[in-house]
Amino acid sequence: MLVLAFASQASLSIVQWGGSALAPALQERFDLSAAGLGALLGATSAGNALVLVLAGGIVDRYGPRRPLVLGGLASGALLGAGALAGGLPALAVLLALSGAAGALVSVAGAISVFHGFAVERRGLALGVRQTAISAGGLIAAGLLPALAALGGVPLALAVSGGLTAATALAFGLATPPGPLAAAGGRRRVDPIAVLRTPGMVRVLVVGVLMVTALTCVLTFAVPAARDAGWSATEASALFAVVSVAAMAARLTWGRIADRGGGMRRRATLRDVGLVACAGAVLYWAAEPLGLAPALVAMAVFSFGALGFNGVLYVVAGELAGPDRAGQAVGFTSTALFGGSAIAAVPLGALADAAGYAALWPAAAIAAALGVAVASRIPSAA
Repeated sequence: MLVLAFASQASLSIVQWGGSALAPALQERFDLSAAGLGALLGATSAGNALVLVLAGGIVDRYGPRRPLVLGGLASGALLGAGALAGGLPALAVLLALSGAAGALVSVAGAISVFHGFAVERRGLALGVRQTAISAGGLIAAGLLPALAALGGVPLALAVSGGLTAATALAFGLATPPGPLAAAGGRRRVDPIAVLRTPGMVRVLVVGVLMVTALTCVLTFAVPAARDAGWSATEASALFAVVSVAAMAARLTWGRIADRGGGMRRRATLRDVGLVACAGAVLYWAAEPLGLAPALVAMAVFSFGALGFNGVLYVVAGELAGPDRAGQAVGFTSTALFGGSAIAAVPLGALADAAGYAALWPAAAIAAALGVAVASRIPSAA
């Protein structure tokens, strides 16, 4: 199950989270500014955010099999259709629709893992699953520029769509039918009750703040490097460092969060934010010093900024309880994807107005605020 969950999420993440590896080709094809690039790359996140809570309710009530199969096939087909898009508006719409369909896949995958492991191993298991997002970014760092060189943006999107559909279908067919929680099929979908869970709103605020730091790295690190005069190879190396550091972070933080029988979740979120804040400041200082210092600093930055989401999903799911874990994960994912989509535009505008270097202090501030809010999540989380 964990292998299939990993493969499905990694394929989905090639464009959804690794799309910035295609940024130079997109900017050349559509003559995009940094703000325009942020808006286009945020389209999948925006579409995803609109559907995630509903997707969580569907998964809670009916189980993950049908959402995985139908969502995966639809998301892959829409990405493939993006290869045929004749202009920027059409591509943005197709990316948004693909993200909406992909919401079913991402929530169903997370809930399959959440229910499949005991509390004392759940953080690590979801950490393994969440490394797939960074693995997708790592694959994207090599695959998307190569495909773009061979056949442009259309070929990159077509291949990504095929991988998304095939892996989600395989995962869905291997997943047991029906709801995974005892009362899932009988309990009505109630998002208001989930939001009223003590500590849930704070979890969502932490997600929005931390994903702002993540967006600085994931969406703008490669364009910032190219703007600073780095070669395409050097920029790809930077994105690879981001992806590898994020994979290591999600495994490490997930394992730490499982300590004490799962009672260290809140402290782990705080520690992730502290590392992200320190890493952002370090990268701000190291970027002008050259490739080697910048890569080291980016590894630290990414270890914090991209290491929090698996722990956040565990906290949200455990706060809401097993029968409504899907809806809690849906709300949390909405905060992450919606927050990323919204943050990408003003962050891009900040880069246009003050240069890309202004993004790193902004990330440090967002991470520091995340630390403050995480410290107020109920201790039971």
